[in-house]
Amino acid sequence: AVLILGVAIGVAKAYQSPQPEVIATFDYCYMIFAIFWGYVFFREVPDLWTLVGMSLIAAGGLAVLAADAAARRA
Repeated sequence: AVLILGVAIGVAKAYQSPQPEVIATFDYCYMIFAIFWGYVFFREVPDLWTLVGMSLIAAGGLAVLAADAAARRA
């Protein structure tokens, strides 16, 4: 519980940075670890629709990051 509290406080502080869109993009990295630990502990393999959904979420985060980079250049 203490570890989760520390992580939650750290993420909240990170979102207060000047570039919260970067933090939001990397916040989705938990999906990789969810697949890994799901397989390690439960031998669970994600089905096609789960992988498609995770890919769409990751693509959305990367699109936000790319749009922000393009807006800075303009």
